[in-house]
Amino acid sequence: MSDKTPIVFIHYGDTPYLRYTLDIAKKLNPEKKVFLLGDKKNKKYKKYNVRHNYFSKYNKNESIKKLNKNFIYIGGTNRQTDQDKRFELFCFKRWFYLYEFMKKNRLNKCWYFDSDTLILSDLSKEEEKFENYDITEQSNGSNMKGLIKIDFLENFINTINKIFLDKNYLENQKKDIKNNPNYAFCDMRAYSKFKEASKPKSIMLKTILNNKNYDENICQKDGMETEFTEELKREVKKLYFKNGKIFELFKFRTMIKDAEKNKAQWASENDNRITKIGKILRKTRLDELPQIWNVLKGDLSFIGPRPERPEFVEMLKKEIPHYAMRHLVKPGLSGWAQIKYPYAASVKDAEEKLQYDLYYIKNRSMVLDLAITAKTIATIVSRQGR
Repeated sequence: MSDKTPIVFIHYGDTPYLRYTLDIAKKLNPEKKVFLLGDKKNKKYKKYNVRHNYFSKYNKNESIKKLNKNFIYIGGTNRQTDQDKRFELFCFKRWFYLYEFMKKNRLNKCWYFDSDTLILSDLSKEEEKFENYDITEQSNGSNMKGLIKIDFLENFINTINKIFLDKNYLENQKKDIKNNPNYAFCDMRAYSKFKEASKPKSIMLKTILNNKNYDENICQKDGMETEFTEELKREVKKLYFKNGKIFELFKFRTMIKDAEKNKAQWASENDNRITKIGKILRKTRLDELPQIWNVLKGDLSFIGPRPERPEFVEMLKKEIPHYAMRHLVKPGLSGWAQIKYPYAASVKDAEEKLQYDLYYIKNRSMVLDLAITAKTIATIVSRQGR
């Protein structure tokens, strides 16, 4: 197990948004291990470089057997289906699964989030802010999420098992739920009781510390502008990217007239639309020389993700999760993706190149820019362009 604090998600079954949450968690935290404690239905998400563990292997542990024995479902009149009961039991069980996972892997702490949380930052830079707190929270303080420490997690699961033996407390919950037909006794209520008893030093993840805050959950509106997404079937925060503007890019023509008479299309290897002079210009990258004017105008930087045509951007944003994130920085004459991956001529190629763009955005520095510049010059001299 790595010394770095891993990121852990727990999910039962398959849900479309898992593709997004797991993929972006790994792409923006490439040095961290990302775990999904799941089942057979979501094992396929291993392809996003996520480590998949079955949570069912912990079901024989004593703490979980005790929970299964003592669990009592308390739900309103509109929450009485078998699915409601299974869901609430699983919400309690996830804390036990997380604890057993941490104990087995000798982890003192980990990052844990609901599986609909988009992690839009490098968590290694967030960790220091919360080190002096016992617990970090989401959902207006009603749930323990974020940086989880095993000693407090152990106290919490012990509290859960005690709660289901506290008849007076459960009777009060039944009376309250009776007046709220859409509610059920859940782990968040158990957490409130735990906080009252243990009085931990807690902090909300979205609290501003040192002039920085962490956007705790893209699916929580927090008074911000939202938009409905068909994939997630819900409203999420609307993201704007400051460098996603459209501008005119200058370039020497390398193709025949009316090369895209019907519609925009990618250039391919040995493309018969490219003229003889155009082939020389492309090999030497001299076709892009006029873009120095774009740099002087402020449209481009020397190094950054290469700009893409609006027609392709709109299509790729629909096909590739988080494609718009490459617009977080100003586009460049050359970039990390250009020197590490061949010319993009398909959606699959564009998805591969996006990973290099995101790597550059996360790790950009003068040293990296100089390395890209040197490799670009070598490409021009050796005529390896396309």
